[in-house]
Amino acid sequence: MVAQVIILYPCPQQETRLIEQLCTCTGILAEQPGYQNSYVIQDPSWETLLLLVQWESQAAFLMAMPAMRAILKHVADGGLSVRDPKTFSLLLNEEADMLIQQKRSWVTP
Repeated sequence: MVAQVIILYPCPQQETRLIEQLCTCTGILAEQPGYQNSYVIQDPSWETLLLLVQWESQAAFLMAMPAMRAILKHVADGGLSVRDPKTFSLLLNEEADMLIQQKRSWVTP
């Protein structure tokens, strides 16, 4: 399983619109082979949004990269962010995958 984390820096007056755009875009990702889930998470303390996308395999993740790049370009060109998003990808083993499935709502202090 691959977890892709994208950190977005919304313009304060555009945060709601950016969340709506991300939810629409995850619908496009859901059509990609190997897509599992995605979550948009607000982090008010850092004034960021996190988009977490789960893929069933590294191959599925790599095949979806053109769609993901198009989505990120659309977000960047839309004037909804104050700076470019940061993207991280994690290749998870079966044990980590099971933990994610069991603990869907982790709370950190």
